[in-house]
Formats: sequence, structure tokens, C-alpha cells
Amino acid sequence: PSADREMGSIAFQTSNETYVGKIVGYIPANAAGIDRNALKFIVNSGANNNITAMVIREDGKVSVGDTDPVGRFEVKARSNDTEVLEIEDENENTIFKVTRDGVIRAAKGYTLAGNNRALYVSSTGTLTTTSSDIRLKTNIEVIPNALQKVMGLRGVTYNWKDGRDTTRVLGMIAQEMLKVAPELVFQNNNGYYGIHYAETTGLLVEAIKEQQKIIDQLKTEQAATGALIRQLQLDLQVIRKLNTAPKE
Repeated sequence: PSADREMGSIAFQTSNETYVGKIVGYIPANAAGIDRNALKFIVNSGANNNITAMVIREDGKVSVGDTDPVGRFEVKARSNDTEVLEIEDENENTIFKVTRDGVIRAAKGYTLAGNNRALYVSSTGTLTTTSSDIRLKTNIEVIPNALQKVMGLRGVTYNWKDGRDTTRVLGMIAQEMLKVAPELVFQNNNGYYGIHYAETTGLLVEAIKEQQKIIDQLKTEQAATGALIRQLQLDLQVIRKLNTAPKE
């Protein structure tokens, strides 16, 4: 069908019979031959101007501000919206909010945890998965054999198979990281691996330090070898002088 098929509705009005809105049960026009029952929540914004505020579809998809949700839960901003999503505590204090330009802001002191990883709020209100305060840490150990681990990795350029972007991307391969530093690898619900790139900094720091120790040791050995060579050269000069001196 070219239009939504309304199956029934419940209208709401105030005590003085002012129309407020209605809940409509319907079959979407884009159901493509498959009946996807849905509920549409319509609100009167004034002068009987009906606006679809929310849609709940039979397949469980929910949309706020849109009539055809693509994801499981979708929020569509209006042109005058500065904030698309806001979550508050029981006292109506903001926990975090998402703005229309894609920025996530949060109140200090809140953490969101999932998959054994916490989402912290920095001093500027930015959400981050990293907190470096030593007071939150225990069993601290220096990463062993860091240089050997790094030597088992490749820095690569690549393109995404799904064609999401034709730009060449720089990164690493999660399966290769899994072999040398499994602590830096995670797996999502679809079974795909990812890398905690921010946390590779610790590995790289220790690898550089190990490499610098090798360089310093080579410099020391080179200096000692140079001193030995210079001494041998002096000894050789003395021997030559003795051999060329006139014999009595």
C-alpha cells in the first residue's frame, strides 16, 4: 500500500474537549507485503497540527521523532533541538546527555559499567574508558617483554570490506594483538574482535624503554671498543717507532 493502514485509534482530550492527541494502531506503508503491526503516538502541537512523537513497531523497534526506525531504538532530532537524549537521576540531575552534534556530556562522578569495563567522566565532562588514578588500581606490575610483544605486531593500512569509507585507514589487526597481548583485545556480541587502542600506550612505552636500554648498552660497548682501538693505535705507533729507530 502507498499509505499507512490505520487499524484503530484511541483519542485523548482535555475536560473542555480540547484535542490532545491519539494512539493509532496501524500497518506501515513500507511493510513490503509483510504486516508489521505498529503503534503510533500522535500529539497535537497546536491548531490541530498532529506530530508523530513516537512509534513502536511489532518487531520491537522504537522510534522517537521518526516514523520508520532503522535501529532497535532510534531518536531523531528536530531542527531546533540542541539535545537529543538526556538521562537523569531520581532528583532530575543530569547523568549524561547527547547533543545533536554527536557530543556526549556527563555529570562528574558518574560511571557506566558494562562488559567489565567502566565509562568514566573526566574533569571536563568528557566520557572516557580510561582512569589513570593510582588509587583505583591494585596488583600493579611493569609489562614484561614489551619489545618482544611489539615486534609480533604489524602497523597496517586497510579498507573496510563493507565499503563504509574508501579512505585508507591506519591501525592493527586484533587477532595479531590477541596472540601477544590479549588484555588489549575485546570481542563484541557479534563475535568480532576489537583493540583497546588507548591502552596500547603502556605497551609502547615499555617497549621504547627496553629498546632504549639496548641502544644505551650498545653506545657503552661502542665507546669502550673505541677507547680500546685508540689505545691499540697508540701502542702500534710506539711499536713502529721502536722498529724504525736506528740500531746501535
